[in-house]
Amino acid sequence: MSDMPTSNNTLTATFADDTAIFATHKDHAIASANLQAAANEFNNWAKRWKIKTNNTKSIRIDFALHLHPLRHTTLDDAELFISAQSCKVPRSPSG
Repeated sequence: MSDMPTSNNTLTATFADDTAIFATHKDHAIASANLQAAANEFNNWAKRWKIKTNNTKSIRIDFALHLHPLRHTTLDDAELFISAQSCKVPRSPSG
């Protein structure tokens, strides 16, 4: 799978038939936009290789230092479930 799309703004990890796309940025809106762009590229790649994605098994989880408005992500024109476990990450005592 060496032709799987990559981006300077996201990290893609695979294991067996699972794929995770990570997007980080201090601005949640930019991280969400980067995630959506990567999801679109991944979806186009999967279609080209005739790989079926399963939106019912796809999930978005947000980790943040501050509360933020939720922005939806789609895969193959279907909105991904946003985990109820989305959480605010506590700062360490030193920082």
